Amino acid sequence: MRAAQGTKRLSSTGSCLAPITGALFAGGATAVFLLEWSRGHLDDRYLQSAAIAGSAIGAFICCLLLFQTRARANRAVRRAATPAAMASRKADEIHFQLLDVERVGQIGHWISRRATRTVTWSPQIFDIAGIPLVPVMSVTEAHAPIHPDDRPGFAAVVKEAVRSGQTRSCEHRWIRPSGDIRWVHIDVSPRYDAAGVWSELLGTVRDITERKAAETSLKHAQQQLIDAIEAISEGFVLWDKDDRFVLANQNFRRLWPLLDDVLVPGTPFETVSRVAVAREVLDIGDEDVEDYVRRTIAW
Repeated sequence: MRAAQGTKRLSSTGSCLAPITGALFAGGATAVFLLEWSRGHLDDRYLQSAAIAGSAIGAFICCLLLFQTRARANRAVRRAATPAAMASRKADEIHFQLLDVERVGQIGHWISRRATRTVTWSPQIFDIAGIPLVPVMSVTEAHAPIHPDDRPGFAAVVKEAVRSGQTRSCEHRWIRPSGDIRWVHIDVSPRYDAAGVWSELLGTVRDITERKAAETSLKHAQQQLIDAIEAISEGFVLWDKDDRFVLANQNFRRLWPLLDDVLVPGTPFETVSRVAVAREVLDIGDEDVEDYVRRTIAW
């Protein structure tokens, strides 16, 4: 504000002084020559040439002062505009850095505005959905990629986020125009107006297709292991490196039916042993229970 006012004063003052200074110089020069001419020292031709020269010099000085004034004004404007320009460039840099992070992390952000029923996506979400970029979308267009079977679940998550005022998450499938299925993780966070009514939904979309594929492969491998263990005709039980129960086949459970309630993943071998002795599933004779447990664990 002050810089702008200072520039205005400088410009107006310079604009006034420049023609005045030039006019005074030209007038002074003309007066001198007229005086000399009246005394008979100069002829008419010389006087005319001198007057023209004086006017030209005055005009030159006038232009010079105007140019100097304009240069000062421009410098003042540039100084005033520099902080705003720097802030704008910094904002652009941060924006592009955010887009780079989203691209690398396969994550995008979105905003849904209730008043206009429009949704804005960041570029990465368009990549995930496999559709061309557009500046703004309708709510119907934004929901179009969601698998039809998953839409009720997403609607329920949005409703719960608005009700609670807290961020809520869900995982569901998106269908690309090519028919390719992508799994996404979505966060939804509501924003409210002064009346306490939700006005915007802010959120993120992250492509988790590779993670889902890895989870499916792991479940498949685990099922193959279980099938192989179940095919064993004898009882089979598996403990991890910390002596905690992992799994047992049905033949083992039939051999030890009284232990079925403690044969759950994570139960320590020591606990199973104590329960087996207490329920007389194991006959340890006259041996002390603690001695038996220590010996069994050490083995």
